[in-house]
Amino acid sequence: MTGVALSCVISTKYVGVFTFVTIGAAVGIDLWNLLDIKRGLTIQEFTKHFAARAFGLIGVPFFFYLFWFQVHFAILYRSGPGDDFMTPEFQETLSDNIMTLNSVDIHYHDTIVIRHKETKAYLHSHPDKYPLRYEDGRISSQGLSCG
Repeated sequence: MTGVALSCVISTKYVGVFTFVTIGAAVGIDLWNLLDIKRGLTIQEFTKHFAARAFGLIGVPFFFYLFWFQVHFAILYRSGPGDDFMTPEFQETLSDNIMTLNSVDIHYHDTIVIRHKETKAYLHSHPDKYPLRYEDGRISSQGLSCG
């Protein structure tokens, strides 16, 4: 149950990592104390204690955390207002994505016009090219016009 609770803490907020570290330190100290010769544990018994704690406090939280990600992606498969923060590759996997719905194929020798989606301003929309060298000595990239 501690492993499940730790997974929920980290899933809620990443500050929960401090809780994970605190409990991990306490478990580490307990395991260190189990190595004391006065306890009379064999290496096999100690290995069982270590494996049980590793499974319960590392394995279970990890897979429980991944389970909630799987639930999250299974439920949230449609496009929404938070898509702009994701990569275009991820946005393509969402249904009803505006970027995918408005996309067109671009072939060689096609003329394209690039416009900012919010300001509606065109990018370099005049036929002039920049000079190779400016008067102050800067060098231009000789950008091509877009139409």
